[in-house]
Amino acid sequence: MIIIKISSDFSEIPGGRLKREGKHSGEEFRDKLLLPKYKEAEENDTELEVDFDDCYGIGTSFLEEAFGGMVREHHVHGMLQRLRMISNEDAT
Repeated sequence: MIIIKISSDFSEIPGGRLKREGKHSGEEFRDKLLLPKYKEAEENDTELEVDFDDCYGIGTSFLEEAFGGMVREHHVHGMLQRLRMISNEDAT
């Protein structure tokens, strides 16, 4: 299994949708970390775990650009069969 822990591998404070909107965007996360790690998981026929714990909020625009952009921009299909998302922290 390949693991991405967003808080330590990318940022504790993920940003907005696009790079031009500021630091730590969903676009930057997708292009620099998510896509390469996903390709690595495919090549090794293993799962990719994305851990959201220890982040100070993750906006829907970040998530849509990162994960939706995998399909829209990079034509990745069947991603959910390989992807495992972790979020164990209590939102209250």
